[in-house]
Amino acid sequence: MEKQGFFYWVESLIEIIIKKRWLFLVISVAATIVMSSGLRHVGLNHSYKAYIAEDSWLMRMIGHIEANYVKEDNIFVVIRPNQGDVFQPEVMDVVREFTFQAWSLSHAIRVDSLTNYQHTHAEGDELIVDSLVPEDLDLTPEVIKRVREIALTEPTLRGLYVAEDAKATGINIFFQYNDQNPVENLTLEQEFRKFLAEFKSRYPNIQFRHAGLVTAHADTILMAMHDIQTLGVMAGIGFVLGIYICLRSWLFTFACLAVIAFTVLSTMGIVSYAGVLLTLPTSSAPIMIMTLAAADSIHVLITVQRLLNEGMEKHEAIKESYRQNFIAIAATTITTMIGFMSFNTSSFAPLVELGNIVSGGIFLAFAYSLVFLPALLAIFPLHTSSVKRNPFIERFTGFIVKKIIRHRIVLVALTGVISIACIALAPNNKVVDSYVWFFPKDATFRQGVDFIEEHLSGSNQLVFSIEKEGANEVLAPAFMQRVTAFTQWLETVEGVRYVYAFDKTLRRINMNMHGDDPAFYKLPENVELAAQYALLYELSLPFGLDSSTQLNGDKSGLRIVASIENMDATRSYQRTNRILERLEQDFPDAETYYSGGTATMNYLIYETLMESIATSFVAFAAIGILLMFVFRSFLLGFIGMLGVVMPITVFFGLWAVFVGEIGMAASIVLGVALGIVVDNSVHLISKYNYSRLVRNTSAVDAVRYSLQSVAPALIVNTLVLGLGFYILSFADYGPNSTLGLMSSITFVVALVVCFTLVAPLLTFLRTKVTTRPRRL
Repeated sequence: MEKQGFFYWVESLIEIIIKKRWLFLVISVAATIVMSSGLRHVGLNHSYKAYIAEDSWLMRMIGHIEANYVKEDNIFVVIRPNQGDVFQPEVMDVVREFTFQAWSLSHAIRVDSLTNYQHTHAEGDELIVDSLVPEDLDLTPEVIKRVREIALTEPTLRGLYVAEDAKATGINIFFQYNDQNPVENLTLEQEFRKFLAEFKSRYPNIQFRHAGLVTAHADTILMAMHDIQTLGVMAGIGFVLGIYICLRSWLFTFACLAVIAFTVLSTMGIVSYAGVLLTLPTSSAPIMIMTLAAADSIHVLITVQRLLNEGMEKHEAIKESYRQNFIAIAATTITTMIGFMSFNTSSFAPLVELGNIVSGGIFLAFAYSLVFLPALLAIFPLHTSSVKRNPFIERFTGFIVKKIIRHRIVLVALTGVISIACIALAPNNKVVDSYVWFFPKDATFRQGVDFIEEHLSGSNQLVFSIEKEGANEVLAPAFMQRVTAFTQWLETVEGVRYVYAFDKTLRRINMNMHGDDPAFYKLPENVELAAQYALLYELSLPFGLDSSTQLNGDKSGLRIVASIENMDATRSYQRTNRILERLEQDFPDAETYYSGGTATMNYLIYETLMESIATSFVAFAAIGILLMFVFRSFLLGFIGMLGVVMPITVFFGLWAVFVGEIGMAASIVLGVALGIVVDNSVHLISKYNYSRLVRNTSAVDAVRYSLQSVAPALIVNTLVLGLGFYILSFADYGPNSTLGLMSSITFVVALVVCFTLVAPLLTFLRTKVTTRPRRL
């Protein structure tokens, strides 16, 4: 063959690496050490705000509300006696004691409960503001009766701090601390759990459960630590055994694992140097990179094995392996990066980071496979007798080659019908994910949320701020009337359990200032009087229980809080949009802001999935155009794109039949599958093209050669990829677990489609892709 063209360039490069193998080995090791040294800076971002892009409208709104009102970092505790209701002296005593002692917790800035609720009433001309159950109050039957009557009729208590059936009560503890510091957050949660354990041991007849953002963040840290440690060990053991079983050689296994280790260490070191903190979604990046880094090496190694078995000398086998595989490896590297880089259009910040991290890892895997791997193989004592055949894979390959060639028409027709049916079924999948369901059922936060929703109210909150220019503007009666109308409407929205705004407090104060006459339970007559009442109320509140949960500093903004039930992302998204539209409609002359931990996350889940679906079409087109360019053929590019589109649609069609529910994991699967399943088609078509153009074979013989060459590697790759991602299914973090299961199934489906659709279609190309010889 003429020593020129692209393949000659590849062969020359590998020849240089083989000759200077020790130099390239030293360079590779040194580069890995330098890059991986950044691992000492690795950190974790556990806050739910890490999921939101910093420049998004949601983050701007959350930041504005936190800057103007009390922060939402809290622990919400539910107390429920095993017998009777909460209006018993012993239970009231526990609530009062718990409330008092909770102030001593580190970073606690506010504690709200039934017992320290600042109840207002009139004594002559005076406004009296005092705790509903003061610390020195004797809990006589008369006192308990009075407290019960007030608590169950007061709209600011009923539904949030006392259940409608009086069987449970809540305590809300707010904290001011660095919520970006995982050590501080975990220490705070551990301190609280120790504090709570003491009450549980002293009062065995009372149930205690807790949730809140502090607990959610702490459970996030614990999940991340568990997943990284447990899954890392599982992945390491699984890869060693899986790769050895497939390659049947410790030398080849070591070479593959060395590329994997160098790639993961270098990538994560660079990520740490860049100051990127890991989140639960991005904590899966090392396993993804491990899995993908194996793919390039396996194709090279299996080809080297085959060539050595055919009697070729070691160095020639290495060069020929790269000659045959380089275009496919380069193309799959690019297409896989395209799949992961498509995450950059997402509003879900960790998804963007995951895409960039894994894309960087894919590039480094390609670099190590091109420079480090051939140098390492060149120093190994490889020869024909040292390479063991894998008889199972060889027999299986021979079997499928015969069946594909013989039954190609039936396979194309059958696969086409199944694919079309699955395309029709795929839209039946429903988005039913939720941020709360990200946590396993045994997580403290998940158990607390479920308990709160069952026995008290929604543990999740929607927070709105309505602001006008000028001090005291929100206290104007006309404005307050609109607030009342909005909150009354909000109470009718599906899943809203409790709504509170300052209009209720203002009505009560007006009644108090008129001798507690119920006829005056209405808004003050003018803004000046309302401002005076608000100031009087503020001055009467004890330290730590001011009105910062209701009004901003100059009374130009008002905060509305709604406790909501947890629901799936689709319904939650629709509910939030409906409320925001009504908010804009009712207050066109004011600035409105929105926040809410789980509701915000559910909003992002739905939005991200819709974005992923739209982006996938663009990525499909980009990959198709790239394949047409690589193979210089519209037909080959189109067939290659079918090998990408069909497995994904078939998978989602099957998922709709057997499961029918998708969520955040589906957003990631689209990008992951988009980038990875194309590998099968690229390697198959690349070998097919090589056979037709270089070996001058017919289409059928080219398919036979292609399958015999790449089928073992495709099978091994599918096993390794499937194993690597299936390990993720053991993760505590819900989306990572579902992602692992979905991806591993998709890879198997992709291999089947490659053998039953892509390969048979290639046999029908009766003419060569190009009509004239070209330089290779």
